Amino acid sequence: MLVGAAFGAVEAITVDLAVAQPIRVELFGDGGYSLTEAADSAKTGEIMGAAGGGLGAGARVVTTAAETTENASVALAGLAKVANAADTVPGRMITGAGLTYGYDTAFKTGPVMPLDLILGAVGSAAAPGGGSSRRPGRTPESPEYLPRTGGSDYIDPPQSESTQRNYEKIRQTTGDTERIAANTGYDLGVLNRIKAHIFENVHTGVSVPPDGRPATGRFAPMDHIADMWFKAEAGTLTPAESTKFFRWACHEGIESILMAPPHNLPYRQGYWEDGVHWPEPGNWGAHEVSPHETREDAFFAWDRLGLTRPDFPIAGDLSNLDEIAALILAQRNKP
Repeated sequence: MLVGAAFGAVEAITVDLAVAQPIRVELFGDGGYSLTEAADSAKTGEIMGAAGGGLGAGARVVTTAAETTENASVALAGLAKVANAADTVPGRMITGAGLTYGYDTAFKTGPVMPLDLILGAVGSAAAPGGGSSRRPGRTPESPEYLPRTGGSDYIDPPQSESTQRNYEKIRQTTGDTERIAANTGYDLGVLNRIKAHIFENVHTGVSVPPDGRPATGRFAPMDHIADMWFKAEAGTLTPAESTKFFRWACHEGIESILMAPPHNLPYRQGYWEDGVHWPEPGNWGAHEVSPHETREDAFFAWDRLGLTRPDFPIAGDLSNLDEIAALILAQRNKP
């Protein structure tokens, strides 16, 4: 705000002496040039510059709150849109002019002067904006840029900022799948595919709550996934955590096959009712038919969806996930 005030004051003095006063004096014959008027202009520009800059900076805070908080209220989301508008040059100009009108009306005895409105608008426009809520360096030209869907580069909001940073760290790490394979005995090719599927790939047309609208982005960072991944890499999974990691890897290992070319199954498929997704026989996606990641009976959903269970177990090293995926695909169009 202080920076905005300084920019607004300087800009307002410049405009007053170079534009406003010459128009008043030369075109309208209204008095002469006045340093007092320039000082008043500086004051107006300073006030409106601070206000415009403050609103611009506030846009980032409000937008982040509305877009990164799961199930944010409609009111907060609406306020974020208003704040985003204020964080643009036209938005700050409108804000500055509006505040100037209120200032003139409340504190001056004369009529509202059009030139005051111009100075207020210019002062606010000169104020630095709050900046985009996108992380630094994420521009349309950068390779890691993704179109915004839910307020970030992810389909759904990350569970926490720390987990978002952990996902970025995982993406940048090399050799982690080799270390996990050495610690767990899992197939390295499956681990590489899972890493790409969960942490790296951009997924399109993902059906999301509450009505199944399609979204584009990476899967949202989740605390337990990052935690398991790091522990598997370090070889510090407890027996219980090893079981959870195995079930999760089975799920993601098969889901990643089904969603990838040439199969291209949707992540979810079914119908939506009251914000809840309901798959049904003949109308399901890759997520619904991949082995359940928390239940001991990994194929319990297959019965309800009309699929025939495999007559063989999942290999302890995940090497036969392709066979299970083939069984699913064979039943894809089963009546």
